[in-house]
Amino acid sequence: MKNEQITLYKLLTKNIMMIVVTAITFVLILVSIFSFINITKVEKSLKNNIEELIKLSFNSFYNTMYDFDSRYYKGLDILIEDIKKNTQKADILIDEYIATHNTLKKDNVTIIKDNTLLDNKIREKLTQLEPFNYFIELELNSDKLIRNIYIKTDKQIYMFKTLLSTDKIQHTINTLSELKEKYEFITEINICTHHFEGLSPNFSALTKEDEEYLVQAFSTEKDIVIKKGEKINFYFIWKYEDSKTYFHPLGIVLKLDFSMYRNSMIFNIILFIILLIFIMLFISKKAHNVSKQISKPFEIMLDNMKKFQETRYLEFDKIMEKCDIKEINELMNEYQKMTEDIMSSFEEINAMNEELETSYNEIEKINNELEEAYLNFSTQLSIIAEGFDENTGNHVHRVGELSAFIAQKLDLKDEIVQKIRHYAPLHDMGKIMIPKEILNKKGRLTEEEFEIIRKHTLYGGLIIGDSPKFEIAKNIALYHHEKYNGKGYPHGLKGDDIPLCAAIVSVVDVYDALRSERPYKPAFTHEKTMNIILKGDDRTNPDDFNPKILKILKEYEHEIKELWENINQNSSKLLDVLKEIDKK
Repeated sequence: MKNEQITLYKLLTKNIMMIVVTAITFVLILVSIFSFINITKVEKSLKNNIEELIKLSFNSFYNTMYDFDSRYYKGLDILIEDIKKNTQKADILIDEYIATHNTLKKDNVTIIKDNTLLDNKIREKLTQLEPFNYFIELELNSDKLIRNIYIKTDKQIYMFKTLLSTDKIQHTINTLSELKEKYEFITEINICTHHFEGLSPNFSALTKEDEEYLVQAFSTEKDIVIKKGEKINFYFIWKYEDSKTYFHPLGIVLKLDFSMYRNSMIFNIILFIILLIFIMLFISKKAHNVSKQISKPFEIMLDNMKKFQETRYLEFDKIMEKCDIKEINELMNEYQKMTEDIMSSFEEINAMNEELETSYNEIEKINNELEEAYLNFSTQLSIIAEGFDENTGNHVHRVGELSAFIAQKLDLKDEIVQKIRHYAPLHDMGKIMIPKEILNKKGRLTEEEFEIIRKHTLYGGLIIGDSPKFEIAKNIALYHHEKYNGKGYPHGLKGDDIPLCAAIVSVVDVYDALRSERPYKPAFTHEKTMNIILKGDDRTNPDDFNPKILKILKEYEHEIKELWENINQNSSKLLDVLKEIDKK
């Protein structure tokens, strides 16, 4: 009995829960990862918050202490003003000031005569202190707060030393020490002076390792972080400093242990992984069944398609017998109709292909003839250019062959190399627009005449035109006098902005000009020419040329020398044409 067909929608609906379970598992994994990342962020945030709490507590303490003693500091400001007005009575004014303050005694007032005995930081502050001003030094110990006030006149420095109670700051320190009891991850808090004296009996004694890291923190004034597994030790300092105050730095040791949180996270991840394994096993079994139901009909269909390629016959009855999905049956019916349409059009397509192939061959033949005509035209133009060159030698032919040689060594495409060979001889085409009397002038050209000569590059570009077929020819004619260092003409192009074909012809044109005899110079040897191009002289600089082209010129200089001499032995195309005319 034939199995009852079911729709693809029902098949997917039966298995949708499996997709949901997979999605939930994926979400659980993401949650675990994000939780792990968040714990790391929380650790860092807790460390920063505790550090800021400690520093804020000390800053608040200092500000409170300053507000409490504000009248005292105002009295100092008045004393400074009085001394400034009557410097001769500085000692008397200071004695009167001491008499009005119970915390000061005359025995505690010292005149600083040798500041080398002072702390380096205090000595630096006193050096920077302007006359008739004061500076306050604060140093906290376990049992007292030492306040030294330095008053600088125009001649002497006075120091008032007072000992203040630490009751207020001890309350702050004790509050900070209680953080260890409130938070399980804080294993130790210690606050000490720069002499490593603990500020509270509630603090544990510093280890030798703690002292070493604190020394680094005091010297660099940077936080030291030591991480050992889940335990993190922080060593940082607190100090207060402004133009009139210096509070000696305090060392702060904060030790944290996040192992309990990490262990809990790892335990949860392991549970998630175990659960995931069971879910994946279940999904694997269900997925296998679903894949088999869906893929089997398509496997039969693929087998029949392969046979269709060989026999041009498709066994639709075989597919229908073994398929239980309604949509697939409908798909096969449509596929059968499409195949019949394709087969009916197959012969028409083959006929069209034959016609297209014939047309393509004809177009390719015409294109080759057109290309040959372009090249022939460029050859005729080079003969015209040669007639306007500085001599009747084989200059343009040598420039074409040497430029093609260098282009080939630069690994340019064969098509580009051939175009450079045919179009390089057109580089001075624009000279036909230059008056003959200027071109053939024996003496030195005037500045005006030289400006006219320079225009031959622009004329050459205009003569060749904007046809894409002659793009390389135009670039060569227009830019072959541009220099790599930007000192050329007509546009002052620089570096790789100069088309490579023009840069090649630029080097070859100079090389051939140096090798050739001119009215103003003899022909140079290959060796002298290479020395001028590579090292420079009063007219030529190596920076004028593209370094890649100079490298090829130097590497293949023997081949270039031989090629130039072989071409130079041949007669010029212009002379050949003139001889043909004479024969006729």
